[in-house]
Amino acid sequence: MKLLLFCLLNLFSVSVLLGAEVDIIWWNVARVGIDTHGAKIPRSKKEKSRNLLLVSQITKLAETHSPEHFIMGEIVETAFPKSFWDKMRRIYHYHKFFSYNSTYPEFGILVFSKTGPHKTIEKNMPWYPAGRESEFKTKWLRPFSDDPHSKTYVQLDYGVHKASYSLIPVHLMQPWMQIEKEFGVLKTLDIMVNEANQPLIYQLASLLKFTKMLTPPGQRFIVIGDFNFPKKILFRKTYAYSLISKNLDMLGKTGGTFKSSFLNLGTPLDLDQVYGRGVRAQSLKVLKSKGSDHHPIYFQFFF
Repeated sequence: MKLLLFCLLNLFSVSVLLGAEVDIIWWNVARVGIDTHGAKIPRSKKEKSRNLLLVSQITKLAETHSPEHFIMGEIVETAFPKSFWDKMRRIYHYHKFFSYNSTYPEFGILVFSKTGPHKTIEKNMPWYPAGRESEFKTKWLRPFSDDPHSKTYVQLDYGVHKASYSLIPVHLMQPWMQIEKEFGVLKTLDIMVNEANQPLIYQLASLLKFTKMLTPPGQRFIVIGDFNFPKKILFRKTYAYSLISKNLDMLGKTGGTFKSSFLNLGTPLDLDQVYGRGVRAQSLKVLKSKGSDHHPIYFQFFF
């Protein structure tokens, strides 16, 4: 009897290990929704009100859904009051801020997890082709006094053995407003659909290259975040979506998450997406929280 009970318990443990479920909330909270000078320097009443709304929405999501990972993009870590940190730390034992780049070190991705990763990796994602850095910077940094395009590749490794996975939160560059100012709306739409020789495609290629370097070979992973390209424009696949879908599995459809009327397309864009390898999507929902020009997404997967 004891032997049978022992075997059943072990069988149950293995099934849990192999059938583990994990959930994630990703939200690009957007710099317009936070005090970009830090919480101690209030700005307009409207922005202070937006801050309070955003903080309440984030903590409400964390308390209601209690996901294993809560990730925010385009965040300023110092913009949150003590009450926010107190609530989030009651739910999450681990948090870390990852800066986008050295140009704007205050902006980045903030990761909360119930258990900490056993390894983190950070490296730059180039947005220009090898040997053509000077040419690309001359062209694509023309309106800027610095480099806002550089972004950091972030990888967090969780679990052990057959229950291990890598979590890769991303926020790719956004070149479209610059392109629209220079070439107009129609040319911008054409570039988004057809053009390979532009910065976002090279940065996306850097991301895909890094996912192929994951160890051990065959390691399961999830890439979640703001990719800054929609899957389709006017029923035609964008070049970026064609590239990523050839290399990674699309883990569900989000629908519109970006509420701006950018490029006068008249509909929310599905900029916030989830891809990966070796995991199965259980559910993917857009949450209608307020406080940002993006909606958060809630993703559940199992393996």
